Amino acid sequence: MSRKYAPLGRRMVAAAGALSLGVAGVVATSVAAVATTDDPSYGTINQDKTGSIIVHKHLKNDTGTVGKVDGTADAGGDTVDGVTFKAYKVSGLNLSKPADWDKLATLVGNIPSNACADPAHPTLGDTAPAVDTDAAAEGTTAGGGLATLANLPVAAYLVCETAAPANIVEKAKPFVVTIPFPNTTNGGDGKWLYDVHAYPKNQKIEIDKTISDQTVNGVGLGSRVQFPVSTTIPTLDAYTNFTYFYMRDRLDDRLTDGKVDKITLGTETLVENTDYVQSNTGGLVVVSFQRAGLAKLKANPGKKVEAIFSGTVSALGDGTIKNKATLVQDTHYGAIPPNEPPSTPPTEPNDPPTSPEVSTDWGNAQLLKFDANSGAAKTGIQGAKFKVYNAADPYAASCESAVKSGDPISVGGEDTFASAANGVVSIEGLFVDKKQGAPDAQTVTPDHSQRCYVIEEIEAPAGYTLPSGGKEFTGITVKAGKTTSAAVTVKNSKQDVPGLPLTGAAGKLIMMLGGATLVVVTHDPNVAAWCDRLIEIRDGRIHADTTAKGARA
Repeated sequence: MSRKYAPLGRRMVAAAGALSLGVAGVVATSVAAVATTDDPSYGTINQDKTGSIIVHKHLKNDTGTVGKVDGTADAGGDTVDGVTFKAYKVSGLNLSKPADWDKLATLVGNIPSNACADPAHPTLGDTAPAVDTDAAAEGTTAGGGLATLANLPVAAYLVCETAAPANIVEKAKPFVVTIPFPNTTNGGDGKWLYDVHAYPKNQKIEIDKTISDQTVNGVGLGSRVQFPVSTTIPTLDAYTNFTYFYMRDRLDDRLTDGKVDKITLGTETLVENTDYVQSNTGGLVVVSFQRAGLAKLKANPGKKVEAIFSGTVSALGDGTIKNKATLVQDTHYGAIPPNEPPSTPPTEPNDPPTSPEVSTDWGNAQLLKFDANSGAAKTGIQGAKFKVYNAADPYAASCESAVKSGDPISVGGEDTFASAANGVVSIEGLFVDKKQGAPDAQTVTPDHSQRCYVIEEIEAPAGYTLPSGGKEFTGITVKAGKTTSAAVTVKNSKQDVPGLPLTGAAGKLIMMLGGATLVVVTHDPNVAAWCDRLIEIRDGRIHADTTAKGARA
């Protein structure tokens, strides 16, 4: 019969060095000399005594510290709560028989990685001693990574890690402990230990999320927002493979057309529909790694895998758009990689690794275009046209003297904005700021609550002059979640027109040199009748020159 390699959830490369050494110690002491003392710590095993296995659960660290089975030295590292262990009696061994102690030697270095793959049927292999299917004891780490599997009669036990938090990559490798356990390793005193301390270790996986530079993707409504989501690939042993690996980002309802733009593993760009597939269900964008992609993940421990999620800003609401990403993964022990993973996790984990929350803030702007001659009334003018630009210093203390930078901004698909009948120009949807929150932060508030922009008047209403000489540019302030209005005004003066002729008694009078002649310019024939000489000028040319009757030569 071949070994069965069934999925086992999030596995962990077992750092149970003390336990591995402990099994070797058990074998070595099978031929040790019998002590001549009544101390139960030495000599003949008390077959009626019960003991316990005290599990110290830590994350892997770089110190290489080895704990002691008598509990006098800890293996170190951050503790992990919420990890469940079960102890299954190896019923095929009787520790009252010397020959069965010798059988333990066959297990040294040969405990199958998949011994606990099926918790209902733990096994040490087809030819190994049998294992009970019901657990003799169970415990979950708490209060600093501690769990006690108590009231264990004298026997050998297969210890399995059966459940772990969702951020744990692999469960600990199965290991065998005897009650009592010979304290003959790592400076042990050679006593029989009925309370045995074990130090299996895990490594956890985390996920990070940031926001790309928004000025690259657009700062107006209708722009794309990109969210790079990444994690570092853990190290799996030779007989451990990823069962599935999902990176997920639930986008805000105001972010439409959500998708993944690109995925990289280190410097390699992964191929969609070969290494991974993506989906968007109700705004939940999911990257599911395929079999080829899972193999690449395992082959590149320590490298960063990054998926760039994106969505289009289609509405502002309160102006603050927040979201987080999650990671769902599982591993199994087995020499053969899994088939294509399911499109969704078979079981939704509790509290999966979650990224810090990120936030983008947006606001609206309004300005008033009015008639410069209307005084305090500021009567609005319809038909003035404007363009909007980024400011060279977007977060200046004051935006009044802001200087434009770059090309005109598109907002909602438009890059030209006209004043309405009341003179109001509305620009709805301009970027203010972004921020990545701290890992455990409950709220995220960007560093800046307002941002400067510059508007340029490019066309004046009919009958009005277009400002020039720098007066066509106006700095405006856009505040997060608000409409900035009223305070920003732009006035226009009326056009100059040809001067109207003045007629009648108020006609234009010109005194000629010498003071003898009075020249009158008029269109009124009654006034002209007063003059001695009449000169008719039209279109800049003299058409008639007559002397009135009785005029002096």
